[in-house]
Amino acid sequence: MIKELNMKLKVIGCTSSGNAFLLEHGGSSLLLDAGVSYKKIVEATGYNSDKIFAALITHEHADHSRACHELDRNGIPLIMTQGTASAVSSGRPLAYARIQNTQKIMQKPWAIMAFSVQHDANEPVGFLIKHDDADNVVCYIPDNGYSRYTPVGLTDLIIECNYIDEKLQEYLDSGLEH
Repeated sequence: MIKELNMKLKVIGCTSSGNAFLLEHGGSSLLLDAGVSYKKIVEATGYNSDKIFAALITHEHADHSRACHELDRNGIPLIMTQGTASAVSSGRPLAYARIQNTQKIMQKPWAIMAFSVQHDANEPVGFLIKHDDADNVVCYIPDNGYSRYTPVGLTDLIIECNYIDEKLQEYLDSGLEH
């Protein structure tokens, strides 16, 4: 039997109207952000949401957290900071595992570490992710142009960002080299 050593990434949504990714390995998945409808998330799992080990929520903006309450109602564990949970809950109780800057959560088969990122949100984070049976070390950075951390030993980097076509073209036309 051949052992699969690499994780797979499935993009569910990556736009200003919704961001969500499934990081899959060995029949288990991590949901990276939940900014799309719960229906889209379940469709992405092949209608087997039981394979979602947990949802890692980077910050409270709706394009990253839209489906949090439905995930919670359907028993999918949420992992986020206290600041994000306070902003997402909107007065409705929300079960979640609290993670703090540079804190590691080891829940076999996944190892997850949060790190703070620069963004206009309440305690936003990015995540470093490792699966026991995979060679990958994945870094996920949302809505960000800068990180003061330089993770070592990465094999994969997921940077979620949006841009404005006109501004990008203006920058390219300026001839500046950065």
